[in-house]
Amino acid sequence: MVANPSILFLDEPTTGLDSYAAEKIVENLKLINKSKRSIIMTIHQPNSKIYNLLERLILIVNSGII
Repeated sequence: MVANPSILFLDEPTTGLDSYAAEKIVENLKLINKSKRSIIMTIHQPNSKIYNLLERLILIVNSGII
């Protein structure tokens, strides 16, 4: 954040947090996103509140076909 990047890449920023803290992190990321920054992150099993905060999603699914 010090260098004011235009894109943030985050790998599981909510891992290890309780649901309240995880929601607050995503809310703050949404505020950062409004300042013309793109945010790309991985997130596992977001609860419904966090899921509703996300604007665009790409889902990666393992179909089990090799």
